[in-house]
Amino acid sequence: MTTMQNKLPCLLCAKCCEQTQMLLSNADLDRIERETKQVRRQFSYLRDGYFYLKNRGQYCIFLNPAANRCSIYDIRPQGCRFYPIIFDPFLNCAVVDKDCTNRDNIPQEMTLKNLPELREFILLLEKERRIRLNLNSNKKRK
Repeated sequence: MTTMQNKLPCLLCAKCCEQTQMLLSNADLDRIERETKQVRRQFSYLRDGYFYLKNRGQYCIFLNPAANRCSIYDIRPQGCRFYPIIFDPFLNCAVVDKDCTNRDNIPQEMTLKNLPELREFILLLEKERRIRLNLNSNKKRK
């Protein structure tokens, strides 16, 4: 999967890191473990077959609160790379997150440009979830 990085001016408000529920792929988990030398349970948790970034207090565990910047920006999760473009499952399309304080300055073309890669990423997350849930149910049967 190639990475579509949004080239948008960031207002450094850290709103996107507040009470994050960022989903993590296996590649995200492996990369963050390898580069930070942390084990995944230090920065993520598993719920309903999905891995999520942990929060420390009100913000993402990797937010540097003094600078309002991500401490792992170069290796940040794929979902963070797409942000502020998110996939709305109810509308079945890419949209600009309503919580982004810079949302009014994001061109509509950006959502269309990100849609194919975003869909691919969501399919990957779902596939990884199904595998985890199947592994869990197989363990319980034994």
